[in-house]
Amino acid sequence: MGAGHLTPMVHLAKRFVEHGFSVTAAIADQPRKTGSTDATMSNLSMANPAISFHALPPVSFTPAKNNAIGIARQLGIPVYVFFASSASILASDVPETLLDRASEIYHTCLRNFTQHRKVDGILVNSFEALDPKAVKALKEGLCLPGHRMPLVDCIGPLITVGQEKNVLKRNECLNWLDSQPKRSVVFLSFGSAGAFTAKQINEIAIVLEKSGQRFCGLYAAQTIRKSFMYHCLIPI
Repeated sequence: MGAGHLTPMVHLAKRFVEHGFSVTAAIADQPRKTGSTDATMSNLSMANPAISFHALPPVSFTPAKNNAIGIARQLGIPVYVFFASSASILASDVPETLLDRASEIYHTCLRNFTQHRKVDGILVNSFEALDPKAVKALKEGLCLPGHRMPLVDCIGPLITVGQEKNVLKRNECLNWLDSQPKRSVVFLSFGSAGAFTAKQINEIAIVLEKSGQRFCGLYAAQTIRKSFMYHCLIPI
């Protein structure tokens, strides 16, 4: 599980804890470890002592006789799939590894997605106003003609909500954004796995500024030696 999936999953777990549930997060190691994911896992574990984290060996791509959904059914446990992204995705954004029908990853994902038809529900990290067409298509079963479509619930956005005054302090960049014309600002996100040096971040910002295009970019401060703000480039 990548760092981009870990964070919203923990936000969901925290909601369960707030309602008195005990939560255990069993997370399989990636075949190829990344420092970004390891650091995120460690930080989330320390920051959320109410959640029990357990690391599992990397998942094998070999088809298993009993997958998690089948085992949960045998034990009488309700099964819900949490989709950490929004309800829609552009076809052009689908990773190339999922388009190669001869690849092992393609067939593994296909088996997993086929199993999702058997779950009790799918929880999506989005809200209907953001993805109205996609959510409507999912709920009406248009994506699985002739097959049972599980219940689809939008439970997002699962984000950090600051409770302390210093967390709630409005960033000056938000004031800048509010003063810009609608649809005039390009948003850049380097992803949870993006790791850049301060020099690289500075070069990106300079090129964007010279283009004359209004922009706002986010990067993880822990991925570079010194966090800083350049124009409207915000460390998080």
